[in-house]
Amino acid sequence: MPPPYEAVPLQEALWWHPLHTHDFTHVWLREAAQRVAVELDRPVAF
Repeated sequence: MPPPYEAVPLQEALWWHPLHTHDFTHVWLREAAQRVAVELDRPVAF
């Protein structure tokens, strides 16, 4: 079944409290998101 409206572009964003900027898991997540974005050819900036 066709959708009732046109698909719209999605924009993903990561937000975090500055307290967590150097937290290992936050760093890992941001780096993982950046790797995926590069693979999709959609640059991201943090």
